[in-house]
Amino acid sequence: MNEMQGYKACLETERTALLAIKSFFISVSDVGYDDKILPSWVGEDDGMPSDCCDAWEGVMCNATTRRVMQLSLNYTRRLKYYDRTSASFMNMSLFHPFEELQSLDLSENWFTGIYENRAYDSFGSLKQLKMLNLGFNYVNDSILPYLNTLTSLTTLNLSYNKIEGSRTKQ
Repeated sequence: MNEMQGYKACLETERTALLAIKSFFISVSDVGYDDKILPSWVGEDDGMPSDCCDAWEGVMCNATTRRVMQLSLNYTRRLKYYDRTSASFMNMSLFHPFEELQSLDLSENWFTGIYENRAYDSFGSLKQLKMLNLGFNYVNDSILPYLNTLTSLTTLNLSYNKIEGSRTKQ
């Protein structure tokens, strides 16, 4: 627990992970959008660090544990309108530090797939994830084995993607 003079802040490991997520989104976005991507997510390098649980857009934490419970990252990746199909994969390993993450919204980011730096079975670190929104991306059937590893998932949005084939028919 981060405690500074009685002040409860978000966990440093999660704050660092959030800044890595911001860097990732900047790296897969078109040049010139840096200042528009999660501008409230600031670290010590930015001169004005703030509590990621209270002041950062799209972040909701457990009031007691100060762990991140919900991340709303819809429409975070910025692309020029005519180039929305440029291939980019979401690195799901970036979400491993969030042990209490229950809701993750990655909709409208034009991702063509997802990947992890480690094998699928290590994805157990998101064992609390109940809601995943991947709507309005370009993911295809290759995501299905990955989704099978999310054992707590109760709500899944895959609308407006490129999932086809007999496995997805009702």
